[in-house]
Amino acid sequence: EKKCAKYPAGPHCPRGLREMSDESHGNGGVTFTKPVAILLIDDDAAWARGTARLLEHNVEAFTVEVADSLESGRRQYESREPAPDCIVCDYQLGDGTGIELLETVRQTDDELPFILVTGRGDEAVASEATQEGITEYIIKRNDGREADLLRKRISNAVQNHRTKRQLERERRSKDTLLELMTAATDELTLYQECCQLLADEHGFECVWIGTATEQGNVIPRAVAGADEVADDVIRNPSPERTDTDPALRALEENEPVVSDVSEDSIAGCADWGDSERSPDIQSVAGIPLTHQEMVFGVLEVCSTAPVDDVQLELLEEFAETIGYATHTAAFKRSLLSNRPITIDIELASDTIPLVALQQSIAGDCLFTIPSVVLREDGATLYLTRIDGASGPAVTDAIDTLEWATLADNANFGEASPPLQGGIIVDAETPEAVLAEQGAELHRLSIEDGVQTVTVSVPDYDIIPEVESTLGSTFEEATVTSIKQQPEDYQRGTPTDVLEPLTGKQEDALRQAYYEGFFEHPRSVTATELADQFNVARQTLTYHLRTAERKVFEQIYGD
Repeated sequence: EKKCAKYPAGPHCPRGLREMSDESHGNGGVTFTKPVAILLIDDDAAWARGTARLLEHNVEAFTVEVADSLESGRRQYESREPAPDCIVCDYQLGDGTGIELLETVRQTDDELPFILVTGRGDEAVASEATQEGITEYIIKRNDGREADLLRKRISNAVQNHRTKRQLERERRSKDTLLELMTAATDELTLYQECCQLLADEHGFECVWIGTATEQGNVIPRAVAGADEVADDVIRNPSPERTDTDPALRALEENEPVVSDVSEDSIAGCADWGDSERSPDIQSVAGIPLTHQEMVFGVLEVCSTAPVDDVQLELLEEFAETIGYATHTAAFKRSLLSNRPITIDIELASDTIPLVALQQSIAGDCLFTIPSVVLREDGATLYLTRIDGASGPAVTDAIDTLEWATLADNANFGEASPPLQGGIIVDAETPEAVLAEQGAELHRLSIEDGVQTVTVSVPDYDIIPEVESTLGSTFEEATVTSIKQQPEDYQRGTPTDVLEPLTGKQEDALRQAYYEGFFEHPRSVTATELADQFNVARQTLTYHLRTAERKVFEQIYGD
């Protein structure tokens, strides 16, 4: 176990768990490459010391501090910097209970692993501990099995906690990177802020960005981290580094290069770790800065721990974004943000229901659809505005199509242009496919046999899948525009007011508005609206009234 704890996780370790091994080694399936600090509190000093020795003996990464009372445990927790990775506390202490310490911990940290050990299996104690946010609850059996069980529970709790924090740091870093791109007015400022962000948030000893010259040299443009490392690595490099330095290799090979200082015996890298002034650098990673297949610079990090796959993926995302920003006049786009991404898609095929309907109408006409409802029976309801066509021509065209019917209140035959009414399509539609992909519809129009749909998607990475799925279903689909929305983006509706509504409530409210239900006199009755949704009148009325109440609560409520 001690030997295995020294080695980092392999390249095939599951994403998000790179610092832990996927082999158990008697340690709950976890091997740590970073120390795990444990605070153990128990008024039974002999049990506490014996358990601490067993934990440290079986898991090399564990270091255990012991306290023998509530007050001493609280004092050690509050004075320790940084906080321990896990707290193990007996329930019954001489001067209080473990629940009291848990309350103290939860005032400052809602997620720190806290394992409660008790000599009695009391359901009331378990219930109280759960309410206060306990992580684990273990019954003390006094038969020597506690240390083995504790080892596994501590390992799993710390693993989960570290993984969650790592994911939170990644998201925070990506959001900050977008803000930097938006605020930066020049390249050097962006480079320096990015280096500082990686050093501060991810613990790299040194981070630097350099740009390449025509002669193949690299000029450092920004540096962050330990000054002594920067001096040894960047400002006074070893002359032997020309062919082996990860940064130069990354530039030459146009792909990330990660080198272990001790194992790779990199010329010039060895003295980074051996220098009297430098920390013990274990790993160096170089990532090329590219845009549109053009390599112009490199990002390099020096780390006292192995650079794992998750960190490397984050660094590649940083490099890609910095590359884009450097080759773009405006620092606006980011593929890493959780802000909405709006895309325009064009579909040109008569396999698309509304395109087929438009083509069957004589003459040129324009379809504009302000509201789309996916009904529970699988049909799609379109509230359609038609310009450039007569009512009889539209009605005749719909009559020839087996999958299309007019909603009950739609009477195109007697209406004069522009026409507006509900069209129910009982066939597969692009809107249904987009909804399954997690896209949110904003605009829809059809002209000259081409349907143009504007949707927002939560993640840039799903855009190729959306385009591919639509194309395979309807023969042809092309993403014509991708826009990253600004932070204060709103889609023409007060989204905070509509946020409490369910999907059915919002559909009912939107359709009722566009159909003229709130006009005087009404253009459509509740019964007619219910028929469009294929629900009972009472159900439609309930959705409308609930939606109205929620909206007014948002506006007038405290």
